[in-house]
Amino acid sequence: MTPEQVQSFFAALAAVLVLGRLLGAAARRLGQPPVVGELLAGVLLGPTLFDGAAARFLFPADIRPLLAALADLGLVLFIVTPSWISPPSGGEEAEHLRSRATGCDSPPGRTAVL
Repeated sequence: MTPEQVQSFFAALAAVLVLGRLLGAAARRLGQPPVVGELLAGVLLGPTLFDGAAARFLFPADIRPLLAALADLGLVLFIVTPSWISPPSGGEEAEHLRSRATGCDSPPGRTAVL
């Protein structure tokens, strides 16, 4: 990457983070979880709304693939990390560990193959 691309990437990343924080704070003031505002920022700045018009206007074409890869990584972490940070409750520790390891929430005898 050239120095200009690096500078553009970090400027774009800062814009995404600032808008996410602002909309997260606005969502909190409206009684919603901050993640609602943060997701809205992603929709506004990403390729979803108006066929990516905001993204094409704000972000140079040469850094959009890198931003998309970073967004994909963020989505994976958004989906996966709640299972890492939520402790099992009561005597369900063995079931919790089994469901995390296998991806299946049912006991072994109750799983039906369709």
